[in-house]
Amino acid sequence: MKKLFKAMLAVTLAFLTVFITPVRVIAEAAASKTYISEVKVGIGDLNIRTGPGSNYSKTGFFTGRGCFTILQVEQGPGSDSGWGRLKSGAGWIS
Repeated sequence: MKKLFKAMLAVTLAFLTVFITPVRVIAEAAASKTYISEVKVGIGDLNIRTGPGSNYSKTGFFTGRGCFTILQVEQGPGSDSGWGRLKSGAGWIS
């Protein structure tokens, strides 16, 4: 009986971890009007800015090709598709 209970508990916990946690994260992100997206950059030099627009100064950091996680998108000068705030906190890219 103990083995059956442990097995049922393990299955229940696995279900909650896989199905409930992502729903909660998505709901929290929707409520805060932020979201997580991953973008792939294919250019060799990408300027990171202090805010969402080309009118903001460069952070002094630049990066090249790779995948970046975006937490928020805002409209701003210099981009028709918007500026993405980097999860790392380094700044904004477009």
